[in-house]
Amino acid sequence: MMYHIKKFALLFLILPILFNSSCLFGQESQSNQGKAIYLVSLNYSIPRVYDGELIFDEKSSIFTYDKDTYEGEARAYDEVHNVRAISKGRSTDDIGLVIYSDFMNNKTVERDFIQDRPFIVSDTLRTIDWTLLNETKEIGDIKCQKATATVYGREYEVWFSNTIPLPYGPWKLQGLPGLILEARSTDGEINFELKEIHPALNDRYEILPPSKGETILGYINFYELQNKKADEFLKATQAKIAEFQQSQGTGSTAMTAIKSSVHRIEKTSKF
Repeated sequence: MMYHIKKFALLFLILPILFNSSCLFGQESQSNQGKAIYLVSLNYSIPRVYDGELIFDEKSSIFTYDKDTYEGEARAYDEVHNVRAISKGRSTDDIGLVIYSDFMNNKTVERDFIQDRPFIVSDTLRTIDWTLLNETKEIGDIKCQKATATVYGREYEVWFSNTIPLPYGPWKLQGLPGLILEARSTDGEINFELKEIHPALNDRYEILPPSKGETILGYINFYELQNKKADEFLKATQAKIAEFQQSQGTGSTAMTAIKSSVHRIEKTSKF
């Protein structure tokens, strides 16, 4: 990805001038928007890699990823062929997962899935308690500063650049004095890497909250519903396998070690 960063290094130097100038954000502005593309790597038991698109203006941003995903049911077995892990599988549509952040009204609207059902989750926009460190490094030709924070149960290390004085970043990571170029969770499961960025000089983007899905108020309520549905699926699967094993005369203890879990960027519902 280093090639892409160097390729856009000159543009990084121009962006602050564009986004601070009256010709861009003034009343006669043709565009007050920008777009950044990130590589999103989720290193779960089944790794996933997506492109994430961040579109922003001076008031709001919207991050979209995980479009048109289809994952069928998967099972893991122990050495004697007992089932020890089951993935229900999941699917998304051409809209994907969306995080809309309204900085003027301090609210967020998120589009997420429970199995193959889309939900629209409205909540308060959280303020991340960043710790700025003196450590710096260059990403490509861009000087970056390190910051750390805990967000939804995960500890993150991020690199942002004051060269681009925009408080945006991938997913729900935002609020620093410069654009986040890289971010990783310290457990190694979540990684974001900037691929490219450019102002929307000739294009106009719609920065609107997602609306297609079942409405639910509060992320904690969505989180609890997601866990509940995972538990229901687990119990139904355990019953089916136990019934099959009994019919084969093999007993019904193989599923006792299986636990319900949902892979998601948020590790807890508590911010």
